[in-house]
Amino acid sequence: FVAPRQGTYSAGTRAKLQIEQLPGDGADAQHALCDLDGFSHVWLLFAFHLVANQPLRPKVHVPRLGGQRKGVFATRSPHRPNPIGLSLVRLDGILDDTLFLSGVDLVHGTPVLDIKPFIPAYDSPNVRDVRLPQWIEDAGKATCSVVLTRQAHTDAIAVSDKLDLLHNADELVQVVIDILAADPRPAYRKREPIGRYEFDCDAAHVISTFRSSNHVVAGSGLSLDPFRAENVA
Repeated sequence: FVAPRQGTYSAGTRAKLQIEQLPGDGADAQHALCDLDGFSHVWLLFAFHLVANQPLRPKVHVPRLGGQRKGVFATRSPHRPNPIGLSLVRLDGILDDTLFLSGVDLVHGTPVLDIKPFIPAYDSPNVRDVRLPQWIEDAGKATCSVVLTRQAHTDAIAVSDKLDLLHNADELVQVVIDILAADPRPAYRKREPIGRYEFDCDAAHVISTFRSSNHVVAGSGLSLDPFRAENVA
């Protein structure tokens, strides 16, 4: 996984969304995006394009519950009857046919099906009417403590001029911490709480070590891959 479990876990994650094609002859992306810059947030409707075809499982393992099974429609699992996702992201700006976004939980190359403005009066129910099951009430809270070695900080600075979306080394370090703090491992990996976990983050390739079910260490040693984090004893 190369994205937070939800965009709200890390406001620092960034993405560029380019409108490459619109249906219809002569449809202009800039015309379609006109006036959207007046909104601070947008909904993205997208396809889980990396989910392999497999028989539908009415109940799915929930990673944050240690693999407990819940009905698929009570979860945000990508393994769905129709692999379609919905994310609320911050709109930082628009340039020509490209949207600049943050607080993003989509991976590189995700096909976006539609963009809609977030309108609180329509999209935010009265908090007094909101009901949640007990097992989801602590959603959004960090589940792991994260330690980055001094070398990881040093290498983040060294690779900062290679970053594409993130602005500097501090943003890179914070996003790495945010992703690891939410424990991005799938449920089956949590059956062995101690182990190595790798992911890419902008120009960085991070290798971390989960020392227990709720403690993770990320160190680094610069190699041919930018910001390759190696385990620290």
